[in-house]
Amino acid sequence: SEKDKRWTDIYRLLKSAKEAGVVLMACPLWSKLLEVEGKLPPEISSIDSQTLFVKMNEAKIIIGGF
Repeated sequence: SEKDKRWTDIYRLLKSAKEAGVVLMACPLWSKLLEVEGKLPPEISSIDSQTLFVKMNEAKIIIGGF
């Protein structure tokens, strides 16, 4: 069976999320562990740990997180 592009096209999903006003930030710890620093799609912001905690504290809704 053919895959549903709504769920398999991650770049389309990231673009749609950004257009909807969803701020996407990469966890600095995971980015370092997975060696993806500087390689993320433009829809995902790199952020340091201190700023991440501030942003998470200010957020009204968090989708995913630690």
